[in-house]
Amino acid sequence: MKNYSYILAALLASNAFSEGLVEERYQTRDSNQDRRIEAGIGNGRITEGEASVLAEYESNIDAAWDRVNEDGVVKQGERLRMKAKMDRQHNRIYRAN
Repeated sequence: MKNYSYILAALLASNAFSEGLVEERYQTRDSNQDRRIEAGIGNGRITEGEASVLAEYESNIDAAWDRVNEDGVVKQGERLRMKAKMDRQHNRIYRAN
């Protein structure tokens, strides 16, 4: 019976670790997209109007992430939807630059 408790503890720890990685990936990607928008504004390739639209999309993505992550667990389907949202934002930034 002791072995089962060790296995259960290991599974829970690995799940918590993977949740931390999901959060870290989201934060890294979000900050990279913010940096790309700021760089586009700085070099003049993104206008103020485009920047405000991109910022609105960014805030929508942040709100969606908060809803997905409010229970502390990001399921695979939620993770895929967030990835799709961030991919679309990446493409918007790319087209604006």
